Amino acid sequence: MAYLIAILISFLLLGGFFALTRYETTHGVRFFGSARSRFDSQVEKATFVVRHVDWSAALAHLVRTATARIVHDVAHTTLIIVRIIERLLTRVVKYLRTSRQQAAAVSDRKKFDMRASLAQLRQNFKKAREESEEV
Repeated sequence: MAYLIAILISFLLLGGFFALTRYETTHGVRFFGSARSRFDSQVEKATFVVRHVDWSAALAHLVRTATARIVHDVAHTTLIIVRIIERLLTRVVKYLRTSRQQAAAVSDRKKFDMRASLAQLRQNFKKAREESEEV
């Protein structure tokens, strides 16, 4: 039933179009003339563009532009990630350098203490030897 209604509506619209066209040609009157003229000029422009545009070149340009944009965004994101990693590594290296310098300062103090204690021990041995020789 729905198909029958759709077909009848289509035939009624087609018949109305033919009746309107015949009325306009016999009486020399155009209904909605200015609006239809504007619409006709827009359709002519669109038809001209569709016929004269090189669609393969336009599509190729679109693909190249989109690819260049995607590659640019990927490179930019990669650069941001590299900078983040660089900052992180710089902080780690700074921490390691300061901790090694502090450890080196502590070990230098220990070496100094060790040298002094060894010198003190040598002197004690010398004194002990001298005392044992005297006896």
